[in-house]
Amino acid sequence: MIKDQLELIKRKDWNTLIILDACRYDMFAVENDLFGSITKTTSIGWNTPSFYRDLPALNDVVLYTANPTPFMLDCKKKFADMKLSKNINPDDNLREALSLNADKIMIHLIPPHMPPQNEDDLKIWNEFIESHGYKENKNAKDWKLRTFGPIGIEEVFYKFIAEQDKDKPREFYVRNLRVALNAIKKVQDMLSYPVVITADHGELLGENGRFGHPIDVDKYDQNLRTVPWFKLSEITDDEAAIIKERLRLLGYM
Repeated sequence: MIKDQLELIKRKDWNTLIILDACRYDMFAVENDLFGSITKTTSIGWNTPSFYRDLPALNDVVLYTANPTPFMLDCKKKFADMKLSKNINPDDNLREALSLNADKIMIHLIPPHMPPQNEDDLKIWNEFIESHGYKENKNAKDWKLRTFGPIGIEEVFYKFIAEQDKDKPREFYVRNLRVALNAIKKVQDMLSYPVVITADHGELLGENGRFGHPIDVDKYDQNLRTVPWFKLSEITDDEAAIIKERLRLLGYM
């Protein structure tokens, strides 16, 4: 039975809720190598605005977000406080979020949503953005200036790279997802437990020829609405040391 994300969030049986933007359940289930338990849940929304519009009031929760949407929608009354990240790098974002020392915190990270975090993939993205006459400002501190391209640009980008190779959209998406998961892995011993990882919505990656989460698709498509609800297991100090050493050997630290 697929659980309702709205009800799971309202229970607030978590101290840290990490939102991975546009993270599908199926892709997360394959790529995730963190320890914990996973279940399917139906997301509140099919895109970020619908997620925040229907999100219940979490008045004892601090929202730390790399996505400016809750500022655009003026969601301040739903949270104890709202903080916009300085950039969209998940490593930086998690460190900054931890520095807030909040009792309950919701952390909204950008990946696996575009733009790419991988250097080679980002170069292709930037060339694509420039070729479409759009200059992004991904590190803007003012939410009104922070944008990742025109609304729906990820659909156009995915179609563009799919024309070169039909597997490229999934490859780009997976690499971005891995960046987010590795960032969480680096700080999992510093997070306030219980910790849950979920998503605001999913993503289309070529199903019926569609990509991203455009406004003219079925809002109840399972690829847009089925997202993970992953309860991260607490780790011991010894396990944390082993994980960090493995990350160091892999070049992630």
